[in-house]
Amino acid sequence: MVPSSRPPTFAQARVLLLLIAGESPQEAATSLGVAISTVRSHIRQLHNAAGTHSLPALIRWGSHDAGAVPLRAALAHHPRWSRAAAEVLDG
Repeated sequence: MVPSSRPPTFAQARVLLLLIAGESPQEAATSLGVAISTVRSHIRQLHNAAGTHSLPALIRWGSHDAGAVPLRAALAHHPRWSRAAAEVLDG
C-alpha cells in the first residue's frame, strides 16, 4: 500500500493518539463517545494514509516522525489534544 500525502483529520488524529496511548478501538470509541464503526472507519482511512495493514504497524507509524509530525499538526489547534499528544508522543 502506498502512503497518502493527505494528513489525518482532527477526528482521525484523536483516534490514533488514543491507540498510541494503549486504548483498544472499543475503548477509543467509548472515550470519544462515538460508535465503534466510526473508529474502525477512521482506522481504515489512517491505514490508507500511512500505507500500513495492521494496527501495530499503524501505531508504530503514528509514534515516529513519519506519522507523529502530521499527527501533531492535526491536533495543534486544539490545546487539550495538543497537550495530550505531547504527553503521549514525548513520553
